[in-house]
Amino acid sequence: MPTGSNSKTNIMHPSHRALVVDDAFLLRHMMKGILGKLNIEVIEAANGHEALEKLHEHGAEHFSFVIIDLVMPEMNGMELLREARKEFDKNLPPVLICSAHTERDDIKQLATLGISGYILKPLDPQLLLKKLRELFPELPGLDESVKK
Repeated sequence: MPTGSNSKTNIMHPSHRALVVDDAFLLRHMMKGILGKLNIEVIEAANGHEALEKLHEHGAEHFSFVIIDLVMPEMNGMELLREARKEFDKNLPPVLICSAHTERDDIKQLATLGISGYILKPLDPQLLLKKLRELFPELPGLDESVKK
């Protein structure tokens, strides 16, 4: 029987869960690393269709927030957000958009769909943490998590 505290055997349950939707594997991987340092479990989707499947599979209430890219194959972020609002309405958690897309009319449309924030690519981990701090002030370690 092991004694003492071993970080590998003493696994903490995640305090939050995020759905990260982006066709770029490396960006999803980077976000998973950043969010993992905050004990946030990440479920990944490579496009809007996959994201809707994950929302149905787990239930929208399973997620604390969703991060969506706008430009993706099959179903883009705007289409995903419209469909998710239609299907899940008030059960859809806060949505952050992370995209290089800066079309003014699209950003206005996103605002009418009730996004909680917009982060420009390339991803700045400090800006992501700032947005998360605004949404979840109770999250521990937001200030020092990226510096490690």
